[in-house]
Amino acid sequence: MSIIKKARQHYVVRVDVGKDPFTGNRVRIDRTVRGPRLEAEALEAELKSQRNRGQLVMPSKATLKDVLEDWLAAKYVKVGPRTHERYTSLVRASIVPALGAVRVQDLQPEHIQKFYAESLKTVSATTVRHRHVALKSALKRALGRKLISSNPADYVEVPKPSRKEIRTITAAEARMLLDHVKGSSLEVPVRLALDTGMRLSEVLGLRWSDIDDERRCLMVRQAALELSSKGTGVTFKEPKSASGTRAIDLDDRTLSFLRAHRKTQNETRLLVGQAWAKNDLVICNEVGEPVRPSTVSRHFGRASKRSGLGCRFHDLRHTNATMALAAGEHVDDVAQRLGHSDSSFTYRVYSHPTRDGNRRVATTVANEIHGIAEAL
Repeated sequence: MSIIKKARQHYVVRVDVGKDPFTGNRVRIDRTVRGPRLEAEALEAELKSQRNRGQLVMPSKATLKDVLEDWLAAKYVKVGPRTHERYTSLVRASIVPALGAVRVQDLQPEHIQKFYAESLKTVSATTVRHRHVALKSALKRALGRKLISSNPADYVEVPKPSRKEIRTITAAEARMLLDHVKGSSLEVPVRLALDTGMRLSEVLGLRWSDIDDERRCLMVRQAALELSSKGTGVTFKEPKSASGTRAIDLDDRTLSFLRAHRKTQNETRLLVGQAWAKNDLVICNEVGEPVRPSTVSRHFGRASKRSGLGCRFHDLRHTNATMALAAGEHVDDVAQRLGHSDSSFTYRVYSHPTRDGNRRVATTVANEIHGIAEAL
């Protein structure tokens, strides 16, 4: 930082604000003072204070596209492949075409608000919120790099998504569904989801080595992660939290079902021979390779529609939890099986009122009231 005298009562206060993160060139800010040197010194002190507080914005021609691409590159080493792929799609397919050419220092909340309003004409409020999260995070990084003085995404209204109604099925409907998928590629994943409450990704990540016949349980140690850019498009990851890695006890019928499935799979493996992929997966394709979660979801959707239920695969997890809670099982036990660290979340999300439960409440209250009345 320096004061350069140009002429009498004419000074230039020069501030070095560092390197431009996109060009690598050093950037300086020159401020002109026409007056006594004391005014130049006062301005120098103020600029120095602003720089120390991180409030001095670096002049830059960077566009929002530059900022977003920089953010994606930084995110690559911090998030999982699937998450990064989703961020990339959000940024390049929607935000960049709409706002990418705007110089980031010219971006106003009004630009963003208009973009969200236009987006709602073609996508859901949930998708708009996802775009907002990505945009706000990228601009926060730009703020930290002194490219902007404030985050314009902080000053916009984000649409609230409507809460999606959770669908559960009855025990009779579950049996009907199992009959409908019997003998198909859906039989094993559907049976496991209903019997254990596992997520689809966990079901497709289950290995034979994760099943302990002696302890009569299985261990959830990994989940299938779908990637469009790698081989079969599937890789595996550990559960997100410590509670996600868990043991799930199995009943006799589920164990017998799994033993029969393993026998069938071994017969197929012997027929395939050396071409069989050695992944140890409980659920795999005809040569032992992983199955895409989207493939199972798509096939299940069609089967569910044909059976007249019209539910999603994830609803089988809800069904398992709801049945357990309705039968009087302790919420902590159900939460442990589902991989939740907070049992109140389990009760809030998975305890769905049923028609039979509603009727039982009516009968219980009536018996209490009218029983007391008769006694009096």
